[in-house]
Amino acid sequence: MLRRAPRTDVVRAGLLMWLGRLVVTGAVFSFADGIVHPYYTVALAPAIAGTAGIGGSLMWQRRNDIRCTVLLAGTTAVTTALAVVLLHRTPDWNAG
Repeated sequence: MLRRAPRTDVVRAGLLMWLGRLVVTGAVFSFADGIVHPYYTVALAPAIAGTAGIGGSLMWQRRNDIRCTVLLAGTTAVTTALAVVLLHRTPDWNAG
C-alpha cells in the first residue's frame, strides 16, 4: 500500500519518521557503554506507539485481506494473554 505511494504521502512520511526515531533511539541504547538507567527506555514509547498506531490503522483499512485479519486477531490475542499474565502476577492490584 505504501510502496507505491508518492513521496509526499503523509502516512508514509509519518511511518518513516516514527520508524526512524525508533531505530535511532534503539541504536543509541544498544551501543551505550556504562550505566544506562532502565527509565531511559521510556524514550522508546512514543516511537513504538506512533508506529503501532499507523500500522494498526493501515491493517484495519485492509481488513478484508486474510493476512491482515489474522495479524490483527493475533495481536489482540497476544495482548490479551499478556494482560492476563501480568494481572495474575499482582492479584491485589485494582481489586475492586
